[in-house]
Amino acid sequence: MSHIFVSYKSDHRALAGLLTATLESEGYDVWWDGRLVPGDDYQRQIRRMQEESACTIVIWSSIAIDSPWVRAEADWARNRECLIPICIDQVD
Repeated sequence: MSHIFVSYKSDHRALAGLLTATLESEGYDVWWDGRLVPGDDYQRQIRRMQEESACTIVIWSSIAIDSPWVRAEADWARNRECLIPICIDQVD
C-alpha cells in the first residue's frame, strides 16, 4: 500500500516526479502514474492505487483545474477526506 498518491496534469510531470522523489527520500511510499508500464489498464491501475493510498496530493494549477482526470481524482480523495491540495498557480 502506498502512503501517498500524486495527481497532476501531465504538463507538470517533471514537478510531480520531483515531489515524488522528495517524499520518497523522506521515507514515504509514493505512487504516481510515472510508474505505469505499457499494457497496464491505466484507469483501473490508477483507481486501484488511489484506493490503496492513505492520501492523495493534487497539484493544482490554472491548467489542472480544467483536467477531468485531475478533478475526478481530487473529488474522490475529497469524498474520502484524504485530499492534500498543492497550488502552484493562483487558483481556487
